Amino acid sequence: AVPAAAPARQLGTAASVQRAAIAPDGRTVAFTVLDPTTGDNELRLIHADGANERTLVRAAELPRVPEAAELPAAATADTRVQILDFQWQSDGAALAFNTALVNPGGFSAGSQSDLWTVTPQGQVTERLAAGRGLPRFVVSSGGRVLLIGPQELLRADSDGRGLESVLTFERVATVEGVVYPAAQWSADGAFALAAVAAPFAAADAPETRTAGLWRIPAAGPAVPLGEVRADVIAGPPRW
Repeated sequence: AVPAAAPARQLGTAASVQRAAIAPDGRTVAFTVLDPTTGDNELRLIHADGANERTLVRAAELPRVPEAAELPAAATADTRVQILDFQWQSDGAALAFNTALVNPGGFSAGSQSDLWTVTPQGQVTERLAAGRGLPRFVVSSGGRVLLIGPQELLRADSDGRGLESVLTFERVATVEGVVYPAAQWSADGAFALAAVAAPFAAADAPETRTAGLWRIPAAGPAVPLGEVRADVIAGPPRW
């Protein structure tokens, strides 16, 4: 039976909400809120009934490490630390997040390639210091994290231990920026799948560009699966 749509319900009144993520048990919602005047943001939590909104992490209180950013030369005095990406752990016991340096006008010097966790009670723990990780990450249901960079994939436990390189590849850059692999963990956390674009020239026709598909287990070496047209994964893909 098709479920009937219920009326929308406003949980909070915070302005400049950047993104949100529902906890695995559906009882709370984590979200980031931007202060456009300072360029700082906060990671907040609110109950699904709209009660008990509270701040878990203030970006202004996190380390600023310009040399760890993707474009350190762009990390001027105007850039501010922002919470960049965040994801719930599968048990809901904590959120993983990383940070970036962003100008209040919108230009970013890039991720600081760090990794943090914060509990719903507000306990913040640095898992990978700035520069030790990679700009993007995905967390598995088994407590493993795959870190994604423009030339490498790293794998570790979600607490930062056991950090290791699992795949290296040639950097791909376009006029708009750097191309990052698209990666996703399987539902059971046994492996991740990654699509890694191959280098191409600006004059190459889109249908001639390719991407390699890789299977990355929770432990062990990465395994090549095959190749597809790169324009197929522009989405990016969801397996």
